[in-house]
Amino acid sequence: EIPQLINIFIGNMSVVGPRPLMKVDFMKFSPEVQARFYECKPGLTGIASLIFRDEEKYYHDIQIDPHEFDRLYIAPYKGKLEAWYALNCSFKTDFLIILLTAAAVFSSDQKMAFRVFKNLPPLPETIATAHHSGERS
Repeated sequence: EIPQLINIFIGNMSVVGPRPLMKVDFMKFSPEVQARFYECKPGLTGIASLIFRDEEKYYHDIQIDPHEFDRLYIAPYKGKLEAWYALNCSFKTDFLIILLTAAAVFSSDQKMAFRVFKNLPPLPETIATAHHSGERS
């Protein structure tokens, strides 16, 4: 994360914003969502990073190929989260995301962000079910 901190210091990144993506991951998003990514500087933390901080748990006990699960379910939902952030970014939103990121270090509560941001896109049932399966592993 040191290079990212340097990029924040020189102004190429923000503390909060969509995580920088490799081109292969960026291309998973629709053109509309890709355009939303350009509305904000990339960040060290963000709403999708917060929601998916233990992303590997979502892939336990799924019935399809993990890459397909990511393409069909995870990536579109991350896109909705980043589009939500682009529409709702403000000092208050950024401050709350920073606080939630810090709290996530000490808490396993996966629903904190949904309680703080009542208008977040709801977690699709397919993803929620996969996550709960991963918690039992």
